[in-house]
Amino acid sequence: VKATFTNIKNSYTVKYDLAGGLVDGGEIAPKTVKWEDNHLYDITKIPEKTAATFTGWKYAGKDVKTSDTYGSLAENKTLKEITLVAQYETRTYTVKYDLDGGNIAGAETIADKTVSYGERNLLPQGTAVKDGYVLTGWTYGEKVATNDNTYASLEGNHDISSITLKENWE
Repeated sequence: VKATFTNIKNSYTVKYDLAGGLVDGGEIAPKTVKWEDNHLYDITKIPEKTAATFTGWKYAGKDVKTSDTYGSLAENKTLKEITLVAQYETRTYTVKYDLDGGNIAGAETIADKTVSYGERNLLPQGTAVKDGYVLTGWTYGEKVATNDNTYASLEGNHDISSITLKENWE
């Protein structure tokens, strides 16, 4: 019988807070390291979060680099555990408008609107008019678009960065 022992006196634990994200559909298991160990995270395990882009890890408000050691982050050997927190940049999306021959306050084109994935009030402000026609509403593809819609409710794929809302006339 052969026994293997780990010197827990000189080992430390790195935990990972994915801040609402996932890695391969789940969490990242804690990692046991030594005081002088660097590479505290696996660069191949990139957290993913809907409508956001992973930008890196932080500990105690500081960016964590692969060259950082446990000791350089913890700064105190009595601190046996640290948690790295995933950081994300919220993606933005573009809403474009097709007035289909109409105008709003005399403008035949409307500036694109930059929105977040869950933002409401996507329709332009003002009353749309077109000589001889009545506005029946706005659509995105086959979906009716109202100010209650979010970008997410109209375009369920968060990787699609732009949609065009179209005025419909009768």
